[in-house]
Amino acid sequence: MNNLFKLFVLFLLVSASFVGAKGKYGVIGKVYTAERALELYGPVQKSIEMDKSDLIAMLDQCENYMMFKIKNNEVVIADDNRNVLTSNKIYLTSSILTVVSRNDAISENEKLNLVSKNKVMDIINSENSDRVKFEIRETIQTISSTLMVLDFILQSR
Repeated sequence: MNNLFKLFVLFLLVSASFVGAKGKYGVIGKVYTAERALELYGPVQKSIEMDKSDLIAMLDQCENYMMFKIKNNEVVIADDNRNVLTSNKIYLTSSILTVVSRNDAISENEKLNLVSKNKVMDIINSENSDRVKFEIRETIQTISSTLMVLDFILQSR
């Protein structure tokens, strides 16, 4: 009876860990303090800010993961299925005004940074600022608030 109880408790613990790791990749991303991120990844080379409310609206369209990339000085955000969620952008190229639709914002084989939706929410909820930053560092792209930084582990194609 005692062994049966131990087996049952072990089963519950293992089941709970799988429930907490939503999505087929589990939890992706790690939150660091700004100081630790500076030690690990070096200084921010470029930063693009976004309203938290806009990011939350896009996260509501994601099931378990959010994909992002900084491209052409803009943040491109996509859902779990690579559907682009950021607005259409207008670019001036060689004196010709070009509208880039959402579907053309990323190519089919372009790599995107993949992070868990709940980790992005951790950054959003870490302080009362109205803005969140998408950053380019020497070897990685990160998402940050003033005090906390989220890195990613996987890239998706």
